[in-house]
Amino acid sequence: MDSAVANYSLPKPAWKVFPFDGAAALEFICVGGGSLLIMAFCSTLSNVNFVMRDDVRFFLAQCITFSLLFSVLFAYPHTIWSYRFAYQQGAGFILKHSLELIGYPLAILGLLWLSALTWNIPLSSSPLLGQFERFSAMGGIDLHWSYYQGIGALLLASLLVFQLVVSGYHYGMQAFGVAIACGEKAGYRLSLTQKRCLRVNLYALWMLNLLSGYTFLSLLDYKGFGYQPLHFPWQWKYLALGVFAVTIALVLSKIIWPIFKAQKQLPPLSAIVSIFSVWLWLQPFVQPSGFQAGVVPLAHGVQYLYFSARAEMAGFDQGLAAIASDGRRLIALIFLFMAFVGIGYLAFTYMPVQLDATSLVKHLRPNFFFLAAYIFLNTHHYMIDSVVWRGDSRLRQLV
Repeated sequence: MDSAVANYSLPKPAWKVFPFDGAAALEFICVGGGSLLIMAFCSTLSNVNFVMRDDVRFFLAQCITFSLLFSVLFAYPHTIWSYRFAYQQGAGFILKHSLELIGYPLAILGLLWLSALTWNIPLSSSPLLGQFERFSAMGGIDLHWSYYQGIGALLLASLLVFQLVVSGYHYGMQAFGVAIACGEKAGYRLSLTQKRCLRVNLYALWMLNLLSGYTFLSLLDYKGFGYQPLHFPWQWKYLALGVFAVTIALVLSKIIWPIFKAQKQLPPLSAIVSIFSVWLWLQPFVQPSGFQAGVVPLAHGVQYLYFSARAEMAGFDQGLAAIASDGRRLIALIFLFMAFVGIGYLAFTYMPVQLDATSLVKHLRPNFFFLAAYIFLNTHHYMIDSVVWRGDSRLRQLV
């Protein structure tokens, strides 16, 4: 008879039962999982009894103190990296996409210059503006243009709203690209029609976000310049929510179920997380205070930096590609990241703040150049990204 003791075996160590995949964990955090964890944490802090504790308030104050550092590390360098991906592909690529890479930056600089020139010209000098505002109000849309002191201030506010509107589209399309790339890496490929279904879902999400009016960034009541958010009829928001819900059903019925039925395969976790996270980023109904304005740009930047690193390691730059050792290539990549952190800080913060401090143009608000840099760099980054991920781009071919 066999001994029960002889057949006894020790349980496997936890690391063998649940093996840790560092690369998969890093990808999960970078493609959106980190933002989901932060959102869950921020939602916990929204509890009144919890947030009023002294230690919690001290922690939040420290987070606010370090907010610039987080932006410098994660948001700024991804924008600078996009310039490298566009303008380092040579004159042929630049001229082929001259509208986005040459024409747009000149146009936006011209509009910012026009804003400074017309800052104190009263709105009453253009009766058409007042008539259009009243006409919009009849349709339930409050533009609040009359709050601005001049035509130039209204133009700057309109450019800021434009930046926010385009950012929603940009976030959605980047999440789309991340999901497609992560899916294809795992062998989960979508047909052209299925990709269109996913795009329609993200367009509906963008519209839902747009109709929120971006009230989370209303900054008129302080010494600098801010914009008055638009207000749309509340029925429009819920109609957009209904359309978004229909597109979710479309994604499930036209993408998830057919592929599962045919191949017994579900989307990889990284693809699911990238889409689910952007859903939570842009929906206007459950937003912890400061999340969309403060955390979402950082999470978006981390997404971009992750794929930037993949492209660099794959040989986007011939200088880095010539380094045979992966370890040395990684060290070179870290130095490149540090350089872009410094350039981003100079471009987004230091130089604009110094220009504002000089009162170069006396009649402008004290944060005009800061906002102008924010608008120019971000919107130009969106235009750059619309071309560097196309099929004729070396970046697209690598990633």
